[in-house]
Amino acid sequence: MEWAQICFCSVYMAYDRDSTREFFSLVSHCKTNNIPMILGCDANAHHTSWGRSDINNRGEKLLEYLRGTNLIWVNKGNRPTFINKRRGEVIDLTLVSLDISYLIDNWHVSDSPTLSDHALIQFHVKDEIPVERIGMSTIPIWTFM
Repeated sequence: MEWAQICFCSVYMAYDRDSTREFFSLVSHCKTNNIPMILGCDANAHHTSWGRSDINNRGEKLLEYLRGTNLIWVNKGNRPTFINKRRGEVIDLTLVSLDISYLIDNWHVSDSPTLSDHALIQFHVKDEIPVERIGMSTIPIWTFM
């Protein structure tokens, strides 16, 4: 399958208000227009499915929503993405359209220091450009020399 574009987006879901409307609208737009997505998401949602130690209402709702989309999280392990003096938790998700998830490689929470209470999440996006074979020539190469 070939795409003319991929939506790379950063999403922040504030912990103190429901900010899913904008997120749902973005996902709907991309789905309608067949635009695959790679999202870095500070979801502030708790769920053991992506490595949290607990589950909250927001996490349950987000998981239920994701089950109805073609988005999957590609987080590996349960290393904290948010760290403060009291705790470390996984609240940051990397969400990817299922049909391009094979492009994500080496996802990990980095040891590099940041100026934030969030850890640096790194991954590679494979640059796989499909090559189309036009045809094979049956004329020997030395004919052109």
